[in-house]
Amino acid sequence: MKKTLMLLIAFALYFTMAAPCIYGEQKSDPIPIDSLFNDLKAGTISFEFDDPVTVTGYVLETGISKYLTPYVSLSNEKGGRQYAVCVLPRADSLKLKDFAKDEKVVIEGSFYAFREDKVVIKKCRKINK
Repeated sequence: MKKTLMLLIAFALYFTMAAPCIYGEQKSDPIPIDSLFNDLKAGTISFEFDDPVTVTGYVLETGISKYLTPYVSLSNEKGGRQYAVCVLPRADSLKLKDFAKDEKVVIEGSFYAFREDKVVIKKCRKINK
């Protein structure tokens, strides 16, 4: 009886916590990329390495970095300043075609670093809205 109860609790926890990550459900509202940058710079919020983050912004450019990883640069407005570099997994290079310049997108990924001039997010993927 005790083992059965423990198994039920484990399954309940799995499907409420892990399953949304696996099946790509968005857990929170996306953060505008300029707000994320400014809040990190001001120290009003913080992220640990590899924390999940969902952002929204406009595509400035796409390309392949010097490290041979596909990336998408984001701004808060069309043709604006770069606030973030969203790095996709290497295997997703062909998915760059899914991003159009000046398109407003929602991207989910893992926080990697904050630099004076930009936020770096890795393991990124486009969330369909």
